[in-house]
Amino acid sequence: GSGEGDKFVKWLLDEISEKEKEAERSLMH
Repeated sequence: GSGEGDKFVKWLLDEISEKEKEAERSLMH
């Protein structure tokens, strides 16, 4: 159902934001 899709989208966005944070940290140092 759409519930599963929403969970997947939220997880995907969380994964992307985590990678962006890590990338920013690497660039800083």
